[in-house]
Amino acid sequence: MDNDIYFQIGLIVLIGPAAKNAILIADSPMQGMEQGKTAAAAAHEAARLRFRPIIMTSLAFVFGVLPLVLAPAPAPRRVSRWAAACSAA
Repeated sequence: MDNDIYFQIGLIVLIGPAAKNAILIADSPMQGMEQGKTAAAAAHEAARLRFRPIIMTSLAFVFGVLPLVLAPAPAPRRVSRWAAACSAA
């Protein structure tokens, strides 16, 4: 795999949502434990509350980069019809 600029930008873009989800997963149980809940109860409540937003963020990211994944090459005049259709919408 080439380590070009597109690969490096992709890694940076991928690290952002992963770090955000990790912060949300760790912060919610900490707040529950500060309120006097046990660690297991706080983790269960946090997982129940944070599951949907984390899944929605992850799916939005996946569907947002899908045209970039389906594009054939980074050449300036060669654009796949998927990338062109998504950018025109």
